[in-house]
Amino acid sequence: MLLVDDTVEILDSTSRFLRRQGYRIVTSASSFGVTRLLHEHEADAIVLDVAMPGLDGGQLATILRQTLPEIPIIFYSGISATELAAVTNRIDGSTFVAKRDGVRALWSEIRSAVGRRTEPDLVAQ
Repeated sequence: MLLVDDTVEILDSTSRFLRRQGYRIVTSASSFGVTRLLHEHEADAIVLDVAMPGLDGGQLATILRQTLPEIPIIFYSGISATELAAVTNRIDGSTFVAKRDGVRALWSEIRSAVGRRTEPDLVAQ
């Protein structure tokens, strides 16, 4: 799974929680270089922040959809639910979880998007 967020504390706490649930996580604190990471690692899902400097999560998702139309994209952001819904509506195969709903809500959405696995077949870090 690829987790992209410009806030290092969010990357650390979220990836730590998801690893405890059995997932293997690759993280990036920037949108730039994500396509390279996805060529190096196979991902079953991509979790993106929306509000990031430079290339925001919505723009990155648009680019990723061109080459990876089947991978679920989950926006995990602190922007308003209305804004999250608007971004999600523009990207086929995407869903969202507001950061204020917490990492357990994200975990639930990930399980819905990729299915529950006893040994996740996700990317290694």
